[in-house]
Amino acid sequence: MDSLKEISESLCKEHWRTFSSRPVEDWNEDWRNALQLSFMTDKNKRILRKLMINAAGNDFQWIYYHPKNIQFLKSLPASFDRDTWISPPDVTFKIGNKTYKIEAERNLLKILHMGNYFGSCLSVGDMNDFSTIANAVEINKQVLWIKNSKGKIVGRKLIVLNQFGELYGFNSYGAALKSQNPQPWYKIIFDLYCLKLMKLCNGNLCNKRKEEDQMVLFSKWYDDGIERFDGWVMDLQRDKNISYITKKVKYKQKPGVNLRAALWLKTQDAPIFDDWNTVKLFKQFSVDTFDMV
Repeated sequence: MDSLKEISESLCKEHWRTFSSRPVEDWNEDWRNALQLSFMTDKNKRILRKLMINAAGNDFQWIYYHPKNIQFLKSLPASFDRDTWISPPDVTFKIGNKTYKIEAERNLLKILHMGNYFGSCLSVGDMNDFSTIANAVEINKQVLWIKNSKGKIVGRKLIVLNQFGELYGFNSYGAALKSQNPQPWYKIIFDLYCLKLMKLCNGNLCNKRKEEDQMVLFSKWYDDGIERFDGWVMDLQRDKNISYITKKVKYKQKPGVNLRAALWLKTQDAPIFDDWNTVKLFKQFSVDTFDMV
């Protein structure tokens, strides 16, 4: 194994010399993944090269000075808090006896893994791997991780800001009810994190795309369509009391939304649960305590 590692590192160094004379101190998983992406992707190659050369100098701040990123930040409403958007806070959630943390990734090399971790079409070598590069370098995009108490990534979500200070969410990986290990709490805490972030930024969550939205700044990007924030979360944004959810079936056709609302409200009142599967999932995932720190 040691000899294979030496061969791999030797090949990495040889390929890297075609990019830059800057030394790379540690040919770790992040660097090997970035180099593999540089071989296999057919788009955003020049941008990836710049990302890697700057990363070799431990510079992840260069994206803030890209003309298109500067232009986007200037286009935002005057009241929008740009500094908070650029450096979002980490937030810890306590769900029953488990603790999770949501972090916005600041290491651009690690963002290039976002498809690999969940086997999506953004995986290196897959059809849309180039989009991870855009997600890393464009200032209107953030990649969120959910990490468990051991620091393992268990959830991922891309969020994208438009020029009006409105936030769109994309797929909440790790949260699908149809997945092998469904975790409806992941979708709940992703949505609540985004709500908190927009309140801090003086922005808004948004579920309806506009024709004039500026989503692409200067890279090739794969748009797989937004994932709507749950209706009860949008009501929270409007400071509405959502206890009505327990009294009438507002989201009758969306059992996943019903389940997440009930879990957050800590209730299983009959009007929400009109199918046995939702009752079963509620009993499986219901907790006595939920806190956001």
